[in-house]
Amino acid sequence: MAASAIQQLRTGAERNPTRQTLKALADFFGVPAGHFVDSAVAERTKPEMDLLAAMSDGDVRKVALRADGLSVDSLRMLSTVIEQARKLEGLTTEDPAQDLDLDN
Repeated sequence: MAASAIQQLRTGAERNPTRQTLKALADFFGVPAGHFVDSAVAERTKPEMDLLAAMSDGDVRKVALRADGLSVDSLRMLSTVIEQARKLEGLTTEDPAQDLDLDN
């Protein structure tokens, strides 16, 4: 897919992408093609997209990787510490992971 085609979509110069374009974008971003045209599909994929965005931050990724292998009790303790830090910094305390199906 040409950079010019992506630019036209981003700017609105091209408003009707082909199925092939939608499929290429969906494959690239790892989402169903419906993500771009169906708000219900986009809403279902939002938690996964949020996770990918968070994991692109090296510091967040480092914390996640260091937590791997810890006991459930230790993970709960870390989660509590993180929630307290978020409160102190005035960040939202809702858990985005609750929207993810992490068991599959």
